[in-house]
Amino acid sequence: MFSPVLRARRGFTLIELLVVIAIIAILIGLLLPAVQKVREAAARMKCQNNLKQIGVAFHNYHDATGKIPNAYDAGTGLSWHVLILPQIEQENLYKRFDTTTANPAHTSANRNDPNGLVKLATYLCPSCPLTEQAFGAPNNTNGDTDRIPGTAAGSPAAIPHYYGVNGPRGTHPTTGALYPVGTTLHENVPVATSGMLQRDGNNKLIDVTDGTSNTLMIAEMSWVSAQYGTRYRTWVRGGEEYAGVVAGRPSFVVSGRNVTNAINSIFTANLIVPYNDIPFGSMHSGGMNAAFGDGSVRFLRQSIDMPTYRSLASRNGGEVLSANY
Repeated sequence: MFSPVLRARRGFTLIELLVVIAIIAILIGLLLPAVQKVREAAARMKCQNNLKQIGVAFHNYHDATGKIPNAYDAGTGLSWHVLILPQIEQENLYKRFDTTTANPAHTSANRNDPNGLVKLATYLCPSCPLTEQAFGAPNNTNGDTDRIPGTAAGSPAAIPHYYGVNGPRGTHPTTGALYPVGTTLHENVPVATSGMLQRDGNNKLIDVTDGTSNTLMIAEMSWVSAQYGTRYRTWVRGGEEYAGVVAGRPSFVVSGRNVTNAINSIFTANLIVPYNDIPFGSMHSGGMNAAFGDGSVRFLRQSIDMPTYRSLASRNGGEVLSANY
């Protein structure tokens, strides 16, 4: 009778183990970019959905008031982000705002500023990691005694990633004339006045003679730049007094920007860009999302030529646009 032979169990050799680890590492390396692409595609789609909601809100606001929102309310300095809160299903938040007391300078006593601590997903692009800014008062709650319960004095306010298009600044591609601008300067640069969102003027959709489908209304400014900082403001503030100019009402726009520089040029510019000319752009690869006057949302490539880009920012310039942009 034979007795069974007990054989030793053979394990992995060191070389085999290293080979397996190497194969796993290669597979992870191949899979990770695909996962990142899927994640960015989802973020870009969510961003586009945010802008779509904002575009629809602008049209609903127009239906209710007969005009699109100004860049801000002249008496209170509250931004268009505040004005359309009821149209984005934020009626309860809107009721927390004082929309009657004049306080255009947004001093530290302004009871509206603490509302800016609320982060609204509709105003935030998922691809941008920066959701609040650390500027001093009045951009935070420093000194406010009626701030949101549980928040500390000096808490940084939430920022928006979507800003109004003031219009183009530069040369008209057909006439060669300069696009119109306002008289008030911020860092020696005026605000463009031929875009859909203005400090003054109660613009109606019918006033967009270039066609609402060809005119930019809201665009992304959702980049993070170590070179330039953020230069954002709380979503509550639409205008601001500056150096005593036009005392008693905001003198320059905080909730909008000129189209002067190329999309995403904040990453390549060599000089500090003046406030009104800070470029639109995003953390999306190759461009940014934007809402047009008809409520549609499109992705604009950062390679778009500047004459076309400026033409899209003008509501009544009569420019001839290429179908491919």
